[in-house]
Amino acid sequence: MDFSDPRNNIALAIALFNWSERWHFEDLYCEAFVHLAGLYNKAQMFTEFKEVSRRSKIAVEGASIGLNERVGNAEALLKSLDFEELWKQDLPASPAREAYERLRKFFIKELEKIYGAWPPAIAVGEDIWLTREIALKLQADFGALYDYLVDRTIEWECVESRSGPKWGLIQHAIEFHGNTSDVPFTDLVRKWDDKHGCPHIPLPYPLLPESIAPVKGMKKSSKEGKNALRKFALAYDESTNAFLSRQKDSDNPFVESFLDFEKEDLPLGVDPQQARRGRWILIYVILQALATVSVDNPRVKHTNGVAYHLSAAIASKGPFFVSKDIVGAFHEDSHCW
Repeated sequence: MDFSDPRNNIALAIALFNWSERWHFEDLYCEAFVHLAGLYNKAQMFTEFKEVSRRSKIAVEGASIGLNERVGNAEALLKSLDFEELWKQDLPASPAREAYERLRKFFIKELEKIYGAWPPAIAVGEDIWLTREIALKLQADFGALYDYLVDRTIEWECVESRSGPKWGLIQHAIEFHGNTSDVPFTDLVRKWDDKHGCPHIPLPYPLLPESIAPVKGMKKSSKEGKNALRKFALAYDESTNAFLSRQKDSDNPFVESFLDFEKEDLPLGVDPQQARRGRWILIYVILQALATVSVDNPRVKHTNGVAYHLSAAIASKGPFFVSKDIVGAFHEDSHCW
C-alpha cells in the first residue's frame, strides 16, 4: 500500500494532512489538501478530522466552498446547455441562431443516450451530478469535436493601443473579421468570456464550409436533389481537420454522431456556412464551461479513479509554505490551450 496515496481514503488523507503539516512535507500536504477539499462534506464527519489544526481546517473549508461554487455554476450552465445570454436581445432571428438551437437539442439527446438522462441522476452518496469523471468524459468528447472543427490559422491578438476592445482576431498576422450580420462571433464570445472570468480560447474560430444558397422546392429523391445533397455534404466534409487528425473521427462516437447530424440538419434548407457558425458558438461556450471544472490541481499526483473534483485551490496562507506559487487548477491547462 502506498501511504502517500489518499485517493478515496478519507482517514488516510486526514492522517497525511496532519503528519505533513507537522513535519513540513509540502508535497504531501498539497496532495492531502486537495483530496480533503474534494471530500470535505464527508471528511468533516470523521472524528479524526477534529485533530486537524484550526488554520488548516479553515483553509480546506474555504477551498471546498470555492470548489463547490465553481462546480455548481458549471452544473447550472451545462444542465440544459442553454446559453441564451450569449445572444443580444436586439439580434434578429437568423439561420445561424436556429442552427445553434437545433444543435443544443441534438446534444441533449446524445448525452441522454450516453448517461441515461441529462443531466445524469445523482449517484447514491453524492451531492452533485457533475462529478469529476463526468466532467473529464465531457471534456474528452467536446475536445475531440473541437480538434476536428477548429481553424488553426485564426487566433486572438491583444493590442493595448487599439481603440475599442483590446482583443481581436488575426489570421496569418492580418486582422480577421469574425463578426457577421447573423453571428457577431467576436463580440459574443468576448463578452461571454469576460462576464464569466474565462481567458479566451487561443484558437477560437471554426473551419467554415463554402457558402451555398439554400435550395427550396427540390425533392431530395430527384437527380438534382441527390446531387445537391452531395454538394452540401462535401462542403461540410472539406471544412474539417480530417486530413490532419492523428485518429479517425470514428474513434470518437460523439464526433461521429455530430458529423452525421450536421449533414442531416435541414439539408438543402440552410447555408452550411451560416449553420456552422451558429453551431460553433455553442461548442465554444460548452468548452469554456467545462474548462472551469475539468482540470486537476497540478500539485496532485494521485488522480486515477477519483470521482470527486481535484481542482481546489490550495490556500497560499498555509502553515509553512515555502513555494512562491501554490495555486489551483489553471483554466489554461484544459484541452484547447
